[in-house]
Amino acid sequence: MRLHDENTERVYTLPELKTEWKEFLNSDPWNHAMSFRVELFNILMATVNGRNDCEVLGMTGSELSRFILRIHPYIGFYERG
Repeated sequence: MRLHDENTERVYTLPELKTEWKEFLNSDPWNHAMSFRVELFNILMATVNGRNDCEVLGMTGSELSRFILRIHPYIGFYERG
């Protein structure tokens, strides 16, 4: 799975996305999830719902929806203290 950011035209692999998330988390922790799994889930949900300018490459919409449903129980949402 790769993510295409339509604003910058950059294509991210998951390791690249995780590296960038760490940088964003360090600079602005209140606007990013404390876990990469939660951040990725949020990105994928926003992509499926058309709320961001990303496209998932390598998966159809129905494959992506099934993937999200499979990983949802393992995300471990929690509130910030």
